[in-house]
Amino acid sequence: MVAFATLLLTAVTALSSLVGAHPVEIEERQMSAAVAPVADPVIIDNIGVYARVTRLEDGSLLAGYATYEGSDVFLRTARSTDDGASWARLGVVDSGPSATREIDNAFPLALSGGRVLYAFRNHDKNGSGYTQYRITLCVSEDGGASWSFLSQIDERSPSGRNGVWEPFLRVGVNGEIQAYYSSENADNDQDNIMKASSDGGATWGPIIGVSGGDVVSRDGMMGVADAGNGNLM
Repeated sequence: MVAFATLLLTAVTALSSLVGAHPVEIEERQMSAAVAPVADPVIIDNIGVYARVTRLEDGSLLAGYATYEGSDVFLRTARSTDDGASWARLGVVDSGPSATREIDNAFPLALSGGRVLYAFRNHDKNGSGYTQYRITLCVSEDGGASWSFLSQIDERSPSGRNGVWEPFLRVGVNGEIQAYYSSENADNDQDNIMKASSDGGATWGPIIGVSGGDVVSRDGMMGVADAGNGNLM
């Protein structure tokens, strides 16, 4: 089956991969293209949600995702040794009762030397709402089978609507770890921000604005790509 997809690019932000560079606005464009599947979909885990994948140094793929099982939520990893054709559960990063913990938005990142980082939203909640917001980082030294806590990229107590969501990790040109994520200000206002770490994710620098800081808008969750010439998009 062939479908047609329309993509609208508006107020996209390009950043130099050097920390602290200024954002540049790109003009609005609308594009249409025919989309056809190249193969049948492969299931990583039939109860998994919000999966993200990184390639390990040995060539295998590591997926991070959440599962809701009974009254508990798990952040899991799965591994593929055949370029994604099949997957097997590997490890558990974190877990807890879904009534009081909200852990999701997994993002694994393989580093040179074999370490793997895993960022995720990690919120405490009760029946009336959230009681603590966090973007948490864990680390694995054995390819994603076992995990330990490394740092809190961001942590906030509730003050109105001010949650943090949807981390995206990458390695900058200078070797620093960059963590991009969404910062909520109100029901109708959410910015995208970034922090950088020069010690492998153990500690984090100040917040750097990426988009939305000068307007009231919901910018959506971020994905970051190398746009060439030292720029990111």
